[in-house]
Amino acid sequence: MTIEQAKQIRLEDFLQSLGHTPVRQRGNKLWYHSPLHSESTPSFKVNTNRNQWYDFGIGRGGSIIDFAILYYHTNDISHVLKQIERETPTTAVIPISSYHQQSSDPSFKDVETKPLTHFALEDYIRKRKVDIDICRQHCNETHYSLGDKRYFAIGFPNKSGGSELRNPFFKGCIPPKDISVIRREQHHSECSIFEGFMDYLSFLTMKKRGYAYGRLSEDQDFIILNSVTNLPKAIPLLEGYDHIYSFLDNDHAGRETHAKLVEAYGDNVVSMSEHFDDFKDVNDLLCWIENKHE
Repeated sequence: MTIEQAKQIRLEDFLQSLGHTPVRQRGNKLWYHSPLHSESTPSFKVNTNRNQWYDFGIGRGGSIIDFAILYYHTNDISHVLKQIERETPTTAVIPISSYHQQSSDPSFKDVETKPLTHFALEDYIRKRKVDIDICRQHCNETHYSLGDKRYFAIGFPNKSGGSELRNPFFKGCIPPKDISVIRREQHHSECSIFEGFMDYLSFLTMKKRGYAYGRLSEDQDFIILNSVTNLPKAIPLLEGYDHIYSFLDNDHAGRETHAKLVEAYGDNVVSMSEHFDDFKDVNDLLCWIENKHE
């Protein structure tokens, strides 16, 4: 791995791979308890647009290289690059400037799926604090080619035969892009809606571990948007539910999408964001709870 390749890795993804999750988000700024020193008040900020960090506790900041030098306590750049690469085993490094274009590019080839068993993906799931058995039940291990390179990721199928892809350093989709729908055999009057599948898996994990949402049953229907732009595809499917539980992200896009749900179904829509008010999404809440218990 070269310095330029390392700098293409999103800082928030790299921090996630090290077990650090943001405490809160304000626009394009993520706030963390510093990975570089002990503290009770988060002082470590990541600007996701610039892919830069700044630690107000020590007055230092910069790129992923600058962070790794402090984190691994060495000025040896070759060693730093090896450490960064070690945290990204055989995953796709997608240039930030072209991330959105490449993530939905229909150039995925030689796609193969199998049960989820790869240690690197299982390690990623554990770092996201999601129950591994729940993940295996709903996801697969997807191998694919981009250009002349072979990659793999966690795959989450949608209702049109496409698949959402996740690994520590890649977030994309094998077309066609669509929503995912989990319906029970019998008709239910309740449906919960999530923006991404990691939040759905986090909800199931929290239910299994008895952390929250006690009054909500797993025996209901679920819709995962896989992108807020997919809401129009979900709106017709929500007809007939007495209660629609909205677990959308605590950001501008999430709030706008929730408002559109309310516009369509009024009082049938119940906002669940109050349960993770201080967090970006359900998975952030789960990570916080698990880290507090460790």
